[in-house]
Amino acid sequence: MMLYRFLAGFYDIGTGIYFKNNDTNPRNIVANLITDKDKSVLDLCAGTCQNSIKIAEVHKHIKVTAIDCSDKMLTVAERKIKKNQLTNIETRVMDATNLDIKDKSFDVVVISLVLHEMSEGLQGAILKETNRVLKNNGKLMVVEWSRPITFGKKIKFSLIDLIESDNYMIFMKQDMKEYFNKAGFVIENVLAGDYTKVYQLKKL
Repeated sequence: MMLYRFLAGFYDIGTGIYFKNNDTNPRNIVANLITDKDKSVLDLCAGTCQNSIKIAEVHKHIKVTAIDCSDKMLTVAERKIKKNQLTNIETRVMDATNLDIKDKSFDVVVISLVLHEMSEGLQGAILKETNRVLKNNGKLMVVEWSRPITFGKKIKFSLIDLIESDNYMIFMKQDMKEYFNKAGFVIENVLAGDYTKVYQLKKL
């Protein structure tokens, strides 16, 4: 928790270094995968709400609920939401492993650059709660790091390898199809973003 209090003011700068291309920015990819049929989005561990804000800007009709365990992150997010004059985002301080949300409440759940930071047990708890609050025909969007193949990008990505935890190293070695199947989801689509992959999933 103290780490996130420290990072709150710098988080957007850090991710901005890697997500500069408009077409391949994973925030934009996630927003574009959401359709007019989707009415409600839950952004889990939303941080400073980069995903929530992009979704709310592109889809004015959608109600976005952004949750995070860090009130400092959400304080930064709320300033950005106000600055952008967005009225379709609600922020709530909440534990993603124990959601105070009714079953099958959301059309879309977004988990962006979160799972790799967690222990296996916390990952499982988050995905279990995600399965519970996602509608049966809903969509889960997961954004995770993906190692690039070009030399220049590999050099830039090496900073990620350097600062991330042991949980990240374990996560990156997994077979993602088996990983999500075990959690009750099946991959429908995988799109390449800047230094990332965007997984679109549905319930098994």
